[in-house]
Amino acid sequence: MMQETLTSLINAFGPWAVLVVVVAAAFWFIKYMFDRNDARIQQITDSHKTEVSELRALFTETITANTKAIQELTAYIKTLTREEDHNA
Repeated sequence: MMQETLTSLINAFGPWAVLVVVVAAAFWFIKYMFDRNDARIQQITDSHKTEVSELRALFTETITANTKAIQELTAYIKTLTREEDHNA
């Protein structure tokens, strides 16, 4: 049954059978490669989102720590300046 169907398909396409099979295989391969590439791009995008999120958190922590240090240094400098004014 299967062989008869295959034979009838080959006879239907005649001399174009090989070309049709090659073109179908080429289209399948192209679709496979595009799907695989899309999966890789999605994986890279997800990884990039995670990296950016981690960097954003680190930058926020650093900015907060630097802001606090600058405020403390500013307050300390003001106290030193006031002491120099009182000693003079």
